[in-house]
Amino acid sequence: MQNADEFYSGMSGVALPVPRSQYPPGFQDKSRLQYYASMFNSVEVNSIFYKLPRSSTVANWRESVPADFRFTFKVSKTITHVKELNFKQEDVNAFVNTVAEIGEKKGCLLAQFPPSLKIERINELQNLVEALGEATNDEWRIAMEFRNASWYEREVFDLLNEYNITLVIQDIPASATPLSNVTGSFIYLRFHGPEPRYRGDYSEETLKKYSALIKNWMTEEKTVFVYFNNTMGNAVNNLQTLNSYVRDSVFLKIVCPQTALMRRYIAVVLFILIIPFISFSQKKNPVAVIGYFAGKSSALDSFHIQKLTHMIFSFCHLNGNKLWVQNAADTQQIQKMVAFKQQYPRLKIILSVGGWGGCKDCSTVFASDSGRNEFASSTRQLMEYFHTDGIDLDWEYPAIAGYPGHAYSGADKKNFTLLIEALRRQLGKKYEISFAAGGFDAFIDSSIEWKKVMRIADKVNVMSYDLVHGFSKVSGHHTPLYSTLKQKQSVNNAVTRLIAAGVPAGKIIIGAAFYGRMYQVSDTAGNGLYSAASFYRGVSYSRLYDSISAINGFNQYWDRVANAPYAFNAARKILVTYDDSLSVTRKTQYVMKKKLGGIMFWQLMDDRLSNGLLDAIYFVKQNGETGH
Repeated sequence: MQNADEFYSGMSGVALPVPRSQYPPGFQDKSRLQYYASMFNSVEVNSIFYKLPRSSTVANWRESVPADFRFTFKVSKTITHVKELNFKQEDVNAFVNTVAEIGEKKGCLLAQFPPSLKIERINELQNLVEALGEATNDEWRIAMEFRNASWYEREVFDLLNEYNITLVIQDIPASATPLSNVTGSFIYLRFHGPEPRYRGDYSEETLKKYSALIKNWMTEEKTVFVYFNNTMGNAVNNLQTLNSYVRDSVFLKIVCPQTALMRRYIAVVLFILIIPFISFSQKKNPVAVIGYFAGKSSALDSFHIQKLTHMIFSFCHLNGNKLWVQNAADTQQIQKMVAFKQQYPRLKIILSVGGWGGCKDCSTVFASDSGRNEFASSTRQLMEYFHTDGIDLDWEYPAIAGYPGHAYSGADKKNFTLLIEALRRQLGKKYEISFAAGGFDAFIDSSIEWKKVMRIADKVNVMSYDLVHGFSKVSGHHTPLYSTLKQKQSVNNAVTRLIAAGVPAGKIIIGAAFYGRMYQVSDTAGNGLYSAASFYRGVSYSRLYDSISAINGFNQYWDRVANAPYAFNAARKILVTYDDSLSVTRKTQYVMKKKLGGIMFWQLMDDRLSNGLLDAIYFVKQNGETGH
């Protein structure tokens, strides 16, 4: 078998860019295959599907190509296309014995099934899988391509995985492969053409995106086979272009702390630079995607608002006991946000009150019935005036210390419940009620009467970021998905505690950070993690990679335990902790796996305008929980 992380690419058949009369001088007397093998390192032999060649012919093919060339053979139609898949073992043996002559230049065996073959024949499929394994003595890589979407079910994926069979990734619209369920130990891509009947020309943008996927799979130590079957289109040029992108792509360095030599490329491209025309069989997931927005209203037009389910204006304030919009600019911004509902009718616009430093009088105002009721009444009035859809309370924090100098009291916990009740009486069921909750133990344990509040509130937006914050004296991940031996606070820790406290999973919205935090650390041990430290400054995701580039002295790392990225400049002793597209992808997958309500983030203004974190979240939401 070949080594892992190799890349083999070619055509479905020996297609050439020029006729024999235009072969280069050194190939004028050579065969089509020899000239082909001078340009590409693999071929998918389709002619064998129709008629078995002589064993001597296969042996001649073997001797005609370089040592690193690989042949993939399409399994005979007498096996894959026989009625109800009732193949004969002698046909399998004859096929395998013929292709065995290719010797050490074996690539894969491709079993392609007709559109008429449906999942009802899964038992016959298993018989074929076992027959191929027995005949080949498990010495061949085997890939299977389905042309009927009924096959894309868990029991089929489990079967293929059990026998280490790779599911071919193909792009015929009616039966395109669900990328989230790729099986087997290697990757097999078939490009059938962007137009019907194996025609068309793939765009450079599409091929760049595939090259990113391929490089990522290779960093995961998977061998990749790619074949272009749009031979009635521009297959040769498409293949040459893809090969150049795979060869020349430049990726950022990632190092995992558990190993000395690790992958050198960012895996985020798998989710944000993804195949644009594969149609997936999975149902759309009703995951809420909630973005806080605090910026200029003119910037809103630059973002993909259609990828949000909720957009939260940040922030309204208290004026006495009333909810208050501070100025004309804020009024115009809310109105612009609401105007997006004409284009995206399912979008909900929420008004938020408070924020870090913005809830100085909350403890006092919400301590009395009159204060709570006046606030609730003013909230309803603003909802009706602006035609918004709900209120989000960002009181940081009830019953425990929050912003320095802000009042808090043990009574806040009960008063918060009474505030939620007052809001529901005023707003009825028409409007949503949510609140931002600290994602750390002290808040979860001390600030909220969870069972009472969550019977009324629609959502809790868990601020599972700033878990290492501006006042922290020890560095760490500020928004990790999982806890580590040295850091308990994490998304998963918060979710686990909330569910234990009686919060319904479907009302929990976890948080992502569209910004990073920089810390000056005391030493270089652990690449800056869990060191005595002081907060240095923040950085938006849109400018993050300029700040933490190799030119600026940073190495970028991935903590496989925390599922979190970080960067470190050893010379300056600066640690940067942040979310990236891979980490928010993992968070969105976590939401879907745990059947949580959704994911929110602070804040939209910090995202990149293209290939950003919202794009990564949206991809997973649209295409299902993708595994690794």
